[in-house]
Amino acid sequence: MSKIVEKAKRLSIALGWYSPFFAIPAAKVRFREDAVGFKVNTMGVTADGIIYLHTPFCKKLSDAQFKWVIAHELMHLLMRHAARQGNRTVMVIPVGPDGKPYPPTLPDGKPNPDAKPISVWNIAGDMAINHALVTSGLKSYSKGAIFPESGWETWHAERIYDQIVQNLQDKPSVSMSGDGLTPGAGCGVMPPEGSEDGEEPKSETQLDQEWSKIAAQAQAMARKAGDAAGAALATICDIPPARVNWAAVVRRGMASALAVHGRDSQTWTRRGRRSRARGAQFPGWHATAARAAVVIDTSGSVSDEELSQFVAETMKISQASGVSVYLVTHDHGVQWEGWLSPKCHPAEIKKTLRGRGGTCAEDAYRKVAAAGRFDVMIHLTDGGLVWPPWPSSARQKVVALVGYDGASVPEGARVIEIGSC
Repeated sequence: MSKIVEKAKRLSIALGWYSPFFAIPAAKVRFREDAVGFKVNTMGVTADGIIYLHTPFCKKLSDAQFKWVIAHELMHLLMRHAARQGNRTVMVIPVGPDGKPYPPTLPDGKPNPDAKPISVWNIAGDMAINHALVTSGLKSYSKGAIFPESGWETWHAERIYDQIVQNLQDKPSVSMSGDGLTPGAGCGVMPPEGSEDGEEPKSETQLDQEWSKIAAQAQAMARKAGDAAGAALATICDIPPARVNWAAVVRRGMASALAVHGRDSQTWTRRGRRSRARGAQFPGWHATAARAAVVIDTSGSVSDEELSQFVAETMKISQASGVSVYLVTHDHGVQWEGWLSPKCHPAEIKKTLRGRGGTCAEDAYRKVAAAGRFDVMIHLTDGGLVWPPWPSSARQKVVALVGYDGASVPEGARVIEIGSC
């Protein structure tokens, strides 16, 4: 056993004594030295719990910093970042202190490891973890640790990822840079390797289930021990609810509209003189076609391509279900409004999705209110707006929320968190 591995084992035990939250997870990982940086140039963890230690990096760390980085790698597993990544595959190029990208090769002609593209998802995960560790009292972070920007501190990794990608779309010439992004940042989780005796690695599903159980044990341990720092970490291990796609939300809304319509206006006919019916006579009901209003906030955390797909899906589902759909798109004002028909084409509506700045739904809601009665109204938005009064003509309210901040939504609205189509 090398000195670096021996030190890592000793400090992982000390970490468990410091915070009971880490006691069980620290006992589940193995350490391997990487003297030449073949696997990592800092420290990194595989999905089956092997933590690789880059010797030059580890030698520069104090004991407190060493424990902090071990805790960081454990949090990747406990927060199940590998399983939560999904199709979040955007990459960025790291830049040096001068603000320029690192050269692809070193002076000796070998590939420059510092120039490797970094996953935005890994960056988002690192930001969420590092803020949580510092908040819990583990403040001896290593040089180069990255933290969320002001206002992002309470966000899950998913929302941080969405915001970073949106920032890159708004300013495509800007790379992630500054003090935050350095070589080794955005370490993420590496693929599983299996045991040292040659046993095949477990599947991603099996590993996710195992680490879910370990995370639950860590949470219970911290709360039982009355460990305030661990309790804070236990809270952020609660995974945000899974998001559904826009098509599913619209289909559900159309089904809801079909279910509630049918009692739109009362009818009454005098009973005939020869009728054998006895007792009270009640009015009947007259049904009209089901109607739905769909409002799309184009200033939110979705790309132009996703917005176009949202519109296309809405039109397709409207035609298939037979529900009449009134569509309104808006940012700070209304961009397009009207009833969807077979003559409408998504490309024509896409041309109106301009500006992408500011968010105000007042004009959009006025358009909906003026268009008449609706069985359901669905508003796709990131929630970053002051909500105007919900149109009283809409029987049911659905907010399709992009992101995870559902603290401010109209009273009585049903919130559904969504992802891409």
